[in-house]
Amino acid sequence: MLRTLEAIVAISLLATVFIFVFKPYESFLSHEEEKLTKAFNSLKSLDKTNELRGYVLQNDTKGLEKKLRELLPEFELEVVICSTDCGKTSMPESVSITYLVAGDVKKFDPKQVIVYIR
Repeated sequence: MLRTLEAIVAISLLATVFIFVFKPYESFLSHEEEKLTKAFNSLKSLDKTNELRGYVLQNDTKGLEKKLRELLPEFELEVVICSTDCGKTSMPESVSITYLVAGDVKKFDPKQVIVYIR
């Protein structure tokens, strides 16, 4: 009877240790990661409604920037649409997210949408 009780206590202790050691930790996003996540989700939602593709095919950076400012009013941002060489931004100390758009059915013209956020 005593050995059974010892075995139960030992198993309980081991189980408790494993639960605490291998417990998944919650990770909180840093401020920059939160900005990038919000910007990516905004671009993704515009892509789902085909608005993003229209802006990209027309090379309308100002229109896309205006739309993103409506979706992300808390951030200062700059939008660049380019094919290969995108150049530099005029926003120092900013983070950026790149979203790729391949074109549409009639015209394959891959472009990058880069959103700089500060």
